[in-house]
Amino acid sequence: MGAASTSKRHDLELVEPMLLAIMDTVKTAGGLEIRVGTPYLKGQGPAVTVDSMAVFGVLSRGSGAMVSVAVLFSSRDYAALMEKIFQHPPSEDVIHDGIGEFVSLIFSRVKKLMNLDGTIIRRMIPTIVFGQSLKVSYLTAGQSVIVPLETDAGNFFLELTME
Repeated sequence: MGAASTSKRHDLELVEPMLLAIMDTVKTAGGLEIRVGTPYLKGQGPAVTVDSMAVFGVLSRGSGAMVSVAVLFSSRDYAALMEKIFQHPPSEDVIHDGIGEFVSLIFSRVKKLMNLDGTIIRRMIPTIVFGQSLKVSYLTAGQSVIVPLETDAGNFFLELTME
């Protein structure tokens, strides 16, 4: 097996736990089931409206694989998801803190899933951004994959870039 195929296998080892952790977090915190849409390469599918996002990296110390992760929301869907999770319309402070809590919950679940097989991972410090019509760019040659995630409260996207 060549270096490229080994690297791709390690990248996928980080992607699956990420999806499982997001699904578990949304189900546990908000009582919502996630329907995973068909993934597509960034720029080769529908454009994503982004008004709030969390961006962070996950590094597998065992394989050296790195995945940059962006969780992307439109403002309408983000507010609806946070309302479902908090079970009441959240205040402005809470709604801004919610995405940080969401990322922390996801990472703790990823870590638990990854460490079942002895893999040790590390999360890079997340960046939380709110605005209008935001764009995500990476300083890497890695290609980004967009995974649409749908719930009854709202939709959001996961953008994964393997480095």
